[in-house]
Amino acid sequence: MHVISSVKQAQIAETCKVDAVIAEGVEAAAHLGFDELPLFSLIPQVFDAISIPVIAAGGIVDARGVAAALSLGAEGVQLGTRFVAVKENIAHPKYKQAILEAKDTDTIITCRKLLPTRSLKTESTQRLLALEESGASADEIRNFLGYSRARTGQLSSYIERGIIS
Repeated sequence: MHVISSVKQAQIAETCKVDAVIAEGVEAAAHLGFDELPLFSLIPQVFDAISIPVIAAGGIVDARGVAAALSLGAEGVQLGTRFVAVKENIAHPKYKQAILEAKDTDTIITCRKLLPTRSLKTESTQRLLALEESGASADEIRNFLGYSRARTGQLSSYIERGIIS
């Protein structure tokens, strides 16, 4: 399976002989496609454009989302963030709690110069957004992110210092 975020990517993946595509909408956490297409408009377009199975991902949190994805042509769903807060996950309890308490406007898309990424709003994501808006280069953004900023947010108690996808 290959993750795609547009019809063109789905068609290319099919020519590469993948067994299925995972159509990921802009609602997803972490890395998004550059076109930032909503999942429920993406699914039927991809379904109509290719002959291999389509798996839906992005913003699906309960049975209603599963039913909607299936009704639009998906043959299954991929859930990610939904499982971060389970007891088996090694994520820090503060990270899990932040996800559980998040409301509809508590996320932000950053890194549009590198690869658009959805994360919870934190001190770090606000600083990152300000850096991007100031015209920072891709290298300056990579330098700010460093190696462990996501890890800091997910595995330590310092969630404000991290990036929480």
